[in-house]
Amino acid sequence: VQWGETAPARAHMEQAVEGYTAAGDHHAAAQASGHLASLLFTMGEWEDARALFLRSLSDLRRIGDLRAAGLISASLGNLRRAMGEEAEPLYAEALDAMVAVGDLPGEAQILDLMGSMFLDRDSPNEAEEHFRRALAMHRTGDDSRIFEEVTTTIENVYREMCARFQQLHSFCQHRTGAMRILPSLD
Repeated sequence: VQWGETAPARAHMEQAVEGYTAAGDHHAAAQASGHLASLLFTMGEWEDARALFLRSLSDLRRIGDLRAAGLISASLGNLRRAMGEEAEPLYAEALDAMVAVGDLPGEAQILDLMGSMFLDRDSPNEAEEHFRRALAMHRTGDDSRIFEEVTTTIENVYREMCARFQQLHSFCQHRTGAMRILPSLD
């Protein structure tokens, strides 16, 4: 959706939710509700997004779609973080779901979100642990683009952590870039 096109997109998504609900396709309605919630989140309509995420999550749990419920948990966690609220239980639920269904890219994505969350909390060791795990997950696959993105993210995280935590001299001294972690993952 391009900026300025959110109103028509919202109208189409609302119609989709209504149509799937009227047709009795609860799974498609739950997924469409999650997509609509994501759009509302990007539009800054956070309370409406929260309500839809919660409805979608409840329906997906009831239906038994662990992967989709995990993705909605992660999205709801992102919303809660943006609102200054606690997101860790939602990220943990999302991670458990990705592990349960064997979705390695999804698991890596949630680990990356958790790393960012810990970085926001000024917890560099926990952030590093989650970023390392995310990077290791990406290395197990064949997606070199994602591996490069995560490597760049970790390099930026190290720079930011060193700037934020100047008192952690040994941390900064031993971790000057993401490439330092790569040999330790083998």
